[in-house]
Amino acid sequence: MSTELAPVPPPAALLAAQMRARVGWAADTDEVAAILESTGINDRVASRDYGHASVFTLAGQVLATVGRPDPAPAPGRLRLPVISAMVRTGLYLTPTVAAIGAAPLLAALPWYATTGLLVVGWGASQSLAYLGYCAANEGGRSSAARKLALGFGALAAAWATLLAISGASLTSYLVSAAQLILFATSTAALVTGTERRTLAAAVACWIAAGAMIAGAGRVGVAALAISLTALLVVAYLPAWGRGRSPWRPDLRRYATAAGHGVVGAGQAVLFVLVVLQTAGTAAPAMSSVPLLVAIPLTELMLLWHQRRVADGRAQLADRASFRRHLRQVGRGTGLALALPLLAGAAGAIWASSPAGWALTSSILLAGINAICLVLVAHRQPVSAAVLVWSAGALIVLTALVVSALLTDTPVAIAKASALILLCLYPPALLETVSAMKDPRSYQ
Repeated sequence: MSTELAPVPPPAALLAAQMRARVGWAADTDEVAAILESTGINDRVASRDYGHASVFTLAGQVLATVGRPDPAPAPGRLRLPVISAMVRTGLYLTPTVAAIGAAPLLAALPWYATTGLLVVGWGASQSLAYLGYCAANEGGRSSAARKLALGFGALAAAWATLLAISGASLTSYLVSAAQLILFATSTAALVTGTERRTLAAAVACWIAAGAMIAGAGRVGVAALAISLTALLVVAYLPAWGRGRSPWRPDLRRYATAAGHGVVGAGQAVLFVLVVLQTAGTAAPAMSSVPLLVAIPLTELMLLWHQRRVADGRAQLADRASFRRHLRQVGRGTGLALALPLLAGAAGAIWASSPAGWALTSSILLAGINAICLVLVAHRQPVSAAVLVWSAGALIVLTALVVSALLTDTPVAIAKASALILLCLYPPALLETVSAMKDPRSYQ
């Protein structure tokens, strides 16, 4: 009996080539099937695109193909997409610039037009981004853009209902619409891979915000409204394209998306408590600078980690070597995540004013946001949610106690916020490093 492998169908062969770095270390078909499912390939996709009855038969074919002799690529110099990271940072920075420009309009608005929508929008963006990536894997970016448009449209309708019930002013409607547009466009750009052209359209928002800061109030507001509309059109251009097939997420994906949303909402609550509590809701203080600087650095750190892990999968032949490689890479990433802790500890020692304590808290919050991102990526959303919500609850509780007992509350609350984050940071860091060392978290 011949032991030669049967010819591999071209689609499965292409999939095997694409997945070689991820499944080359897998021991059996079940592990390969789990990896394929994590990328959005289910039984329906396996049948439609690859001609297999189930994802398990496709996994067997992929494992057999990957197992064929193939010369390992020579290790090359690790290059990180610095420009792409800076482009995404520009997208994240756009809401801050718009908020600074519109600060006079925001000062007297109620919570449902400012911090309330910030928390809800941040959480909804995280949930919809996860569902959007799943839709992009199965139906293409046009399908993903349409799903995002539907999700943010539903959020806009729900929030408009809340504004109507609350008797909100026209300004509240306009500010809420601007926030929703910024959340929707940033999410669509990231999911569909159109960050650069979306940022090019966002430059008009920056110019409009500059005009408002310079004193051209009405002209600046009109220019900002026009630029936000243009930004929305550019970001959702992929929605007019032709998608592949309808995408219907199962309940497990909805549950995972909800977990991402809970983490995102908790991060927003911490941002409000740590950054905005001393500056008010009108505009972020200078203490938000560490958070903005940390965005590209965190992304580059995670890309370095992921590519090092992928190199290990491609080059290491046995599971024991791969585990050692994971431990080494995890320790390196853990050291990078420890830098905000060291800077925050130094700030807590030397801080002597509310501004100093606020800056210390912001540095620690930047590190906690990075930790949350790593935990979610390694299938630990519950741990990330517990971290951010417990920190927020402790800060709120401390603020209530301090307000009842002390007169100089701003300084005491700023100190308490920094110390709470400082105490929660080490155990969260240890859990994150442990998750990065676990091979199961990469499946």
